[in-house]
Amino acid sequence: MFKRILIFMLLAFVVSCTSKEKKYTCLDDAVADKIGVLLGSADDAFATQTYPKAIIMRAPGISDLILMLKREKCDMILMDDIILQSAIKGDPDISMLDKNVSVHSTGIAFGINNPDLKDKFNTMLEELRDDGTLDQMYQRWFSNIGPDAPKVEMPELDLPQTGTPLQVGISGEEIPFSFVQDQEIVGHDIELMRHFSKYLGRPVQFEVIPFGGLIAALSSETIDAIAVGLTITEERQKNVAFATPHYTTNTVACILTKNLAVKPKSAVTTANISTKRICVLQKSAEDAYVTTNFPNAKIIRCATYADALTNLTSEKCDAAMFSKASYNSLKKSNPQVVMLDSTMHLNDGVMLVLEKNLAHGNQVTQEGEKQGIFASVKDSFYNNIIAEKRYMLILNGLWQTLLISMFATLLGTIFGGLVCFMRMSKNTLMNAIAKTYTIIMRGIPVLVLLMLLYYAVFAKWDINATIVAIITFALNFAGYVSEMFRTSIEGVDRGQSEAGIAMGFTKVKTFILIIMPQAIKSVLPIYKGELISMIKMTSVVGYIAVEDLTKASDIIRSRTFDAFFPLVMVAIIYFLLAWAFTAILDRINKKMTSR
Repeated sequence: MFKRILIFMLLAFVVSCTSKEKKYTCLDDAVADKIGVLLGSADDAFATQTYPKAIIMRAPGISDLILMLKREKCDMILMDDIILQSAIKGDPDISMLDKNVSVHSTGIAFGINNPDLKDKFNTMLEELRDDGTLDQMYQRWFSNIGPDAPKVEMPELDLPQTGTPLQVGISGEEIPFSFVQDQEIVGHDIELMRHFSKYLGRPVQFEVIPFGGLIAALSSETIDAIAVGLTITEERQKNVAFATPHYTTNTVACILTKNLAVKPKSAVTTANISTKRICVLQKSAEDAYVTTNFPNAKIIRCATYADALTNLTSEKCDAAMFSKASYNSLKKSNPQVVMLDSTMHLNDGVMLVLEKNLAHGNQVTQEGEKQGIFASVKDSFYNNIIAEKRYMLILNGLWQTLLISMFATLLGTIFGGLVCFMRMSKNTLMNAIAKTYTIIMRGIPVLVLLMLLYYAVFAKWDINATIVAIITFALNFAGYVSEMFRTSIEGVDRGQSEAGIAMGFTKVKTFILIIMPQAIKSVLPIYKGELISMIKMTSVVGYIAVEDLTKASDIIRSRTFDAFFPLVMVAIIYFLLAWAFTAILDRINKKMTSR
């Protein structure tokens, strides 16, 4: 029987390894596959209703969704067109399958019990639309996006510094709506809410909250508004009050480039380029060349090379003609863009196409070689650590992690000792309370407890999220260490306590001088493991807008779209923290044992 099972498993493995990868030509090809969406987004609801046969994979953040696709945990992802363009621009591994999955409007969300604030925002929005400010903002933030796009400076506004702050919830990971640049939150929606702050005469504070927790934060009145390019849906309108839509966008579907089956009509060759859509810089030498040599082509004239590149990568044109100097400056960050054929170009121009659209056998003359591993690591280090002083995000995140860990350990140990005292008390009521407490703390997941305390228990108080995190982990830690203390104390022979009392010691002195030292020796190894576990569990505090180490890596990934370097870096830091605390406790244990 065992041999049959082994043979069956071997055959299944061979079949899975030899099976061909599925190729996609349109959205209908993926309706029964794994579809990745952003947790709680409109795309989540859309995919669930539209593709009942599909397996819906929900990611907590944009960078996680991109990583899910790259690691082939899902077959396709759905996301906002603008956000996705910023994520995949320059990434040859990801391609758009369908650019028009659905159309939706976005708006700023306010509390359903605060219609006055929404009405004031609508009035301001209409003023910005009439004086052209809204159009200027659109051009500033949406005209050139992507990981390597030029830095956009936030315009200076004379914002009020006194008064009740306007609390705005953001995700901090959605380029170009809200993201971190040079240690500051910037973006289209950030600028919009800064205008609203000036209009109201109230200072504004931005709270970085995971997307899935934004609605809960608004419902509990922890924040006054949500500004994340939130899609307006009927279901959401039951719980929040949306302002007038200020932006309309498409949901697009993306898959891995290797799984994209190029349609024959999409293939670009030197033979059919004359009938394709070609982007050029208006009134340039390339414009004149294409106009003269390809009279049957549809010529799309752009104001800048950046616009032409955007059109090419988003497949709004089939080819683009650039100057060689411009191509040399973009090819490193856009490896999916290649030269069609070097023999057909004018002296200072090159015809560019997407590599995936090249017909089989057509010449590719992209220059340069792949980076070596050391050069790749060097680039990743610079992009994730040095650029825009992103190391400050890591240092600030490390400080938050240490702060929460140390205070939670101190308070949890003290409170755990009190619970242990109550648990060992002969008073029935005290014993029952302590027993119930430990059962509850050990039974509720710490993330659930964290969100309950932040969004429910402390929702009405203006309490710092870091303090809530400290309280949560202290309560959780106390529930575990109280039982450790109790078992270690009960493990000391009862005769030693009786001997101490017989020698004239009081019960308190007997406990402090005789029982406690022995109990500490036995509890330290277990206490050490629980402490390390608690430090690692603090990685979930990002759910309540605390920018700890893990949240810092999420913010960096949302800017660089580097799937692994930030995660590996943070994993190493957590390892070093665990090692340091372990070494300290081992040293204490060694001194205690030697006495």
